[in-house]
Formats: sequence, structure tokens, C-alpha cells
Amino acid sequence: MVAITGRAEITIDGDTKSPDGLYSIQAGKDAVTLNAAGGESLGTVIDRTADIQATVSALWSPNSQAVVTVEQYGKTADVLITTMYDKKCQTRMVNDEGKIAEFYKAQGIYDKVATEVVYAQKWLDDYRVVIATTATTRDGKVVIYRYMAGLDGKTGPCKVWE
Repeated sequence: MVAITGRAEITIDGDTKSPDGLYSIQAGKDAVTLNAAGGESLGTVIDRTADIQATVSALWSPNSQAVVTVEQYGKTADVLITTMYDKKCQTRMVNDEGKIAEFYKAQGIYDKVATEVVYAQKWLDDYRVVIATTATTRDGKVVIYRYMAGLDGKTGPCKVWE
């Protein structure tokens, strides 16, 4: 977990190294970067942290070639997937295409959500990750919505409920 405050003070809580130990997510003064084990910066995963108060979590793929990061601020979150090829990284934003809002409406909680936590639940394989959203309504009802995201940032339904 990487915590980012509005004053661009970033702290890292927990291990942010890839499973093979060749990469790591690093928090700088006002950005979160992806670095090689030797400290060489491969690119910026999240920038513009000076004006927000957010929490960032990261989950590495089993083969260490991709990392999904979730930047949570208030009831909003950005889900990003960063892939590595030849020591170069590319970051794509994941778009749920309004499916979470549709789900909330179907559950009758669309206007009642008090808190929402978005997180990468688990990798299904080296190319697909389950993203989960846990919403709590003002009256205490908890609902969970899950979807699958690929390395290209495209999403689809998720049948995995573990």
C-alpha cells in the first residue's frame, strides 16, 4: 500500500517488489514510479499527486511483467495496469464503462453509497486481473462488484467469486 497525501508526502507500507524481485513500485516526492531492482526508473505510474489526497495499492502479476495500481481518493478510484517489455513500461487506464453504476442502480443503492473501496483482488493468470469494489451504504448494507481487466485495459464480466 502506498499512501499519498495532499501535501505530496508519500509513504510506502508493505512490500512493493515484483515476485521475481526485478522491479518495484517507488514513491517519490510527487509521483509513484516503476523502477528496476538497481534503482533505474522505468517510468511514472502515477503523477500529479501534489493536489490530491489518495491511497494507492499495487498488485503484481505472477510473472512480474505487469502491475495493477489502484489510486483511491474519496469515493472515486483510478485503476491502472502497467506492463513491462524490454525494460520499458506502458500504463493504461482501466474503464469499467459505467458497469458499476448500473450494478448500484440494479441493487437500489445508487444514491445511497457512503463509502466505496476499489482494489485489485487477484490475478487469474499473467494476463487477467480481478478488480473488486466494495460499497457500503449509509444504512450499513455492503455490496461487492467484481469485474475482470486485461493487460490492454479492456474489461469484462467476472465469474470468480473467491
